[in-house]
Amino acid sequence: MFPLGTRVRLNTGESAEVVELNPQYPLRPVVKVHKDQHGLSLKEARTLDLSKSSLVHVTEIVQDGQ
Repeated sequence: MFPLGTRVRLNTGESAEVVELNPQYPLRPVVKVHKDQHGLSLKEARTLDLSKSSLVHVTEIVQDGQ
């Protein structure tokens, strides 16, 4: 559903990039979170497997400039 490298926004307000696909759960990829809910860059990006986190999900694809 989300190609590798797709930038997405999570329901937490954070911005992330899809870094690994999940064939079993295509709407729940592994993402690397780069920005917090205020749009500020994190000092260190963190990886989040959305298939293991039922409370966090992708809400939208982020286009360039957003």
